Order: sequence, then C-alpha cells, then structure tokens
Amino acid sequence: MSKSTFVLLAGLLAGLGSTLWTWQQLRAERDANAALQVRLSEFEHRAEPVASPAPPVASPTPEGDITPRATRIVAGVQPAPAPIAQQGDFMSRQRQLMKIPEYREAMRDAQRQHIESAFRELPRILNLTPERATAVFDLMADQAIHNIDLQAQRTASKEDGRAYARAADEQSRKDDAELQKLLGASNMSRLQEFRDTFGSRVEVNTLRNELGSGPDAMRDDQYESMLGVVYAEQQRMNRELLELYATAPPGAPRSYDSGRTELALAANRRIVESARSILAPEQLATVENLYRRQRLQMETQNTMIRLQAEAATREAREAGRN
Repeated sequence: MSKSTFVLLAGLLAGLGSTLWTWQQLRAERDANAALQVRLSEFEHRAEPVASPAPPVASPTPEGDITPRATRIVAGVQPAPAPIAQQGDFMSRQRQLMKIPEYREAMRDAQRQHIESAFRELPRILNLTPERATAVFDLMADQAIHNIDLQAQRTASKEDGRAYARAADEQSRKDDAELQKLLGASNMSRLQEFRDTFGSRVEVNTLRNELGSGPDAMRDDQYESMLGVVYAEQQRMNRELLELYATAPPGAPRSYDSGRTELALAANRRIVESARSILAPEQLATVENLYRRQRLQMETQNTMIRLQAEAATREAREAGRN
C-alpha cells in the first residue's frame, strides 16, 4: 500500500512546482496535518542544524502527486522532506504565481481534469446525471483552488499552525455545505462514505490492475472483500502513525522514514494474510510479488535518506571546523 498519506512532514505544497494537487489530496491530509503542525514545528526547530541533503533521484514528491495516492498507506520511492525554509520559499513563489490570472486558470483546469479522473466512479455511485456530475466536479475544482490559496498562506510558526487549523476547519465546513446544497443530504452522506474509503479503493484498484483482466482478474465480490480488509488496515495504520508522531523524541522527523516503513510493511503482511481466504492462489502470488517490490523500494529509499543525512552532517561539521 502507498505511504503517501503520511508524508505530513514534507509540507503539503512542496512538490506542486512539478506536479499538481487534487481536491481529494487536500481534504485527505488537511485535518491531520493541521493537528500535528505545532509538534512538528517544535521538532524541526529543536533538531541539530545540518546542511540540507540533496534529494535523491526518485519519483515526484508524493505530496504533489497528481494521482489520488495521498490517501494510500505505503508508497514507493520518495525524496526526503524539504526543510521548512525551502517550503517557505516555495509557498512565497506559489502565492505570487496564483496572482497571475493565466496561471490560476491553468491550475484550476488541471485540478478539474485530475478530479474527474480520480473520481470517475462517483457519478455511478451517487447516480448522478452527466450534467450534475459536471457541476460537482466543477465545484470541487473551485474548492481545490481555494484550498491551495489557504495552504500557500501558511508559515512554519507554531502560532500559524494553530491559525491554519482553525481556517482549515472553517473551509472544510464551507466546502461540505456547498456540496450538500448541490447533492442533497442523502448523496452527501454517500459522498462522505466514498471519501472515507477513497484511499482503500485506490489501493484495491491497484491490486486489481496488477491482476489484469485475464483468468486471474479480481471479481466484484473479491473487490468488496479486499476493500474491507484494506480499509481496516488503513485505519489501524493511521492510529499507529499518529502514536509514532506523538511519542517521537526531538529531531525524530529527520529519521522518521524507518519507523513508518516498519509499520507499512507490517500492514502489507497482514493484508496478504487476510487475502488468503479471499483470493485464489494465483492471485495471491501476484499480490505478494507486488508488495515484495514495494518493500525493496522502501528499504532502498530509507538507505538513501540515511546516507544523505550522514553525508550532510559530516559536511556541516567539516564546514564548522574551517
């Protein structure tokens, strides 16, 4: 499963320069990120200052990934979190760019395109007409732009973290009120259920795609059973990661990937065990191979991050002696 959901340390807009946000990504991480902002800021300021390591050659930063993987549990290769100063520089540039009408319009168009792709199942689940589905996706794109504006106004201070949490909560209520007005109370409840299971649906769709459309294709009944398994593991890992953040010592964010990887791999193993009673042996072997590749990716990435941090520390100490 993808661990992009839990890249709360990286700053939610860190990768937006090369890739784009989706509406779901903003909603999926906003509350948890705001709740932990104060503690993470304290970690960052209390940690021993070292030179910032160069990012490894890897996939785009997950917090800017245009696919809806921010709600998934385990990810492949990803670069180390950007220092707060770099995040501030990016947000400053982003604020200026969003003042340019052409850029703002292009950003909104990109959001609209990716939202429709990410939520392509939603019209069927909510039984929406094409016209109503268009209106819903248009509204989500507008809300995405408002949330990008909100994110770009943030700084790294503790007080700003608290203010952002309040503003994010207010924006969330406003967004939901607008959607309920368009969808009605019944469909709004179904939309909330879809949101809650969105990351799990993405994960199970990944497994379904891995199995292909041949004789080993995942049946609809298997899909629903796997959705329940993955959702339960997602909720468990949410709790475990929050505990990991809450109990981590000062400076922990710089070495957080190791603990996160251990939890992710444990979740993957439990999913495989539960899948034995759901999938056929041939299907199970394919799923096990997928998670094996993910494990190797995560272990390699953690090694790269560790070596980068060690090199940066050595360089900082040598510079201090000169």
